[in-house]
Amino acid sequence: MKSKFWNSLLAAFMIVFALLLGACRSSEPEQKTDEAALEEPIGAGPWPTARLIGDLSGHDPLEGFNRSMFEVDCVIMDYIARPLGWIWSSILPRPVIQCIENACHNLAFPGRAISSLGSAEWECAGVETGRFLLNSTIGIAGLFDPAEYWFHLYKTDADFGRMFATWGIDPGCRLIIPGSRHINVRDDIGSIFDYLLDIRTYLPYSSWAYVNNVVAMHPKFVTAIKGAADPYRTYVMLSLLNRELQLDKWYYDYAKDVYHDRLPELPPEQATARPQGLHGRYKFLKDYHSLGPVADTLRAIYFVPQKDHDWWYARLSIFNSDFEDKIHTRKVKAGDDPDRSRLRYGFFEAPKPKDKDAVPPEKLAIIIPGIGSIYNGQTALATAEEFYNAGYSVVLVDNGFNWRIMTATDGKLPGYTPRDAEKMRTILQRILADLRENEKIKDPRIVLAGWSMGALELCHIAAMEEKENTLGISRYLPINPPADLLVALKTADSYADATKKWTFDEAVEKVSTGAGLQSVLTDHVIPPFDPEQPETFTRPPLVSDDTAKFFVAFSFQSCIDELLEKTQREGKYPLPGITSPCTMFNREDFYREIGDIGFMEYITRFLFPQIGKSEADLDRLAAESGLRAVEKTLRENKSIRMIHSWDDILINDADRKFLDETLGDRITWFSNGAHCGAFYTKAFREELLSRAEEE
Repeated sequence: MKSKFWNSLLAAFMIVFALLLGACRSSEPEQKTDEAALEEPIGAGPWPTARLIGDLSGHDPLEGFNRSMFEVDCVIMDYIARPLGWIWSSILPRPVIQCIENACHNLAFPGRAISSLGSAEWECAGVETGRFLLNSTIGIAGLFDPAEYWFHLYKTDADFGRMFATWGIDPGCRLIIPGSRHINVRDDIGSIFDYLLDIRTYLPYSSWAYVNNVVAMHPKFVTAIKGAADPYRTYVMLSLLNRELQLDKWYYDYAKDVYHDRLPELPPEQATARPQGLHGRYKFLKDYHSLGPVADTLRAIYFVPQKDHDWWYARLSIFNSDFEDKIHTRKVKAGDDPDRSRLRYGFFEAPKPKDKDAVPPEKLAIIIPGIGSIYNGQTALATAEEFYNAGYSVVLVDNGFNWRIMTATDGKLPGYTPRDAEKMRTILQRILADLRENEKIKDPRIVLAGWSMGALELCHIAAMEEKENTLGISRYLPINPPADLLVALKTADSYADATKKWTFDEAVEKVSTGAGLQSVLTDHVIPPFDPEQPETFTRPPLVSDDTAKFFVAFSFQSCIDELLEKTQREGKYPLPGITSPCTMFNREDFYREIGDIGFMEYITRFLFPQIGKSEADLDRLAAESGLRAVEKTLRENKSIRMIHSWDDILINDADRKFLDETLGDRITWFSNGAHCGAFYTKAFREELLSRAEEE
């Protein structure tokens, strides 16, 4: 017990010593703190989105140290937490792990109660006291949580860091300490007091409780940084948003609002008439309750694997039955440069038939996800699960507009569809050869499916395959492709302007609230929306239109940031005009410089020099990259079936007319869903498989 106490004091001394050295003093001008500054629109600065993120996160004068400590955290997670978790969660089922987690949370009651009193949060102090008494008695020493389930007393997320914030203490500079869940000086110091007032600190063998915490935390940590070009930056941004919600007691207030049914009501359902003169199929999404095309686009996050969150075994357990655990990660050489790393892809082997004597037809689905997406992202896995359940083997690849494919091929920036499609076609050829060589497939009927920019690449691959059949595709299934690339990219860029009219306080409130809504709505497995079964209805994210635009634009612009960061760090094709350093331990200024580079600037400023074109070639490049460039293939290739939403945000009226007249009854239009926001509906899932398998 004494050693733990002195270790805590030593940690406190080290933090204070860093402060005394002035390590948290920024070389940049001090931020304005007067009320006028808070009313200044975000767009008044040179980088609207980047300024928002930068101001929220604060400066990072210890960036090199913090990145090093984050790498230590990653090593701990990979080589200590994962093996321990593998053993721990294979011995203990998930309910037991949860009971231990409940007991640990209960024992930390003194710190939460005292910090609530210190913040003058009388309600939270009362709730925490009530929770402790109820869970310690009825909940059998805190193993269970009747305070929440029976008495609706919810966790308050109180801690000393939040108390210090209510006192007006600034967060200070960013500070990463291995094993800490906080990322700034104020909260790290606060965690010392939380630790000293945690009853576990003074109990024998309490270290096992921390092993349990790690098992619970590991999947969240891995998911947060999965596929990120710069895991440190991604981790920091997600931690900032989550911490902002905790400081505002957002989760606590949201849980109370849900219980008291104080959430905003959905708008009345409005029937959408079938457009006049339509050639394609038209499917009305009953009871969809559209909130507008941009907000509806956010519903794409509800499309998740159904066999997930195994009730009995945690994700790390060898007995876990989540769909994602069935994936086999394989590697192929994606480019001709021998010095470049091999590209990973995912493979699901078709399920064994229940009848051992049955010989089902061999089927393979290849899935190309949307812009910037990775092969094991949630939407890709959910799509794979639909095909897998229908008896398919499934191949998952990264999208061509992704840093991993760029770095595994030739290091050149993506964005010119014919070239990107040719790269993807080569990758698919090598994947099929790899699977045949290793006897994973023989001669399957192949369906090539993709959405968004993945669907655009798919259509260009179909045109290439007409000239030389190298893949043997039986069905092409493009979903929600942009028809005119300029229309799509300009729309995406326009959404980035959503923050320009916000003040800083408004931006923090809107962005954190939007992130919180998406977090709580996707914390569990979301069943397919079926209007015939109202209990499956999922509430859409009730956010304002400009907040929805921010999230759509940010998801798109994150892809650009990752590509530019990897290009600059590799150094083979330096970015013209970018002067800030981009090294292993110094990237903050670089991110501020590129923070609001949109698609049009990305193309004209960075992509054109690499492909030998000038700004005068913009219209020609767009014409070569869109769907009109492969109109003949779309019109004549009867193996193509397209699924689209009539209100997709990335197409205009001319695009709708072009696609409808070109494809005729080979295109299915959904009345709502915008860009991929219909994926989680039962109607879409049924249409996906129907179009894939029809003759």
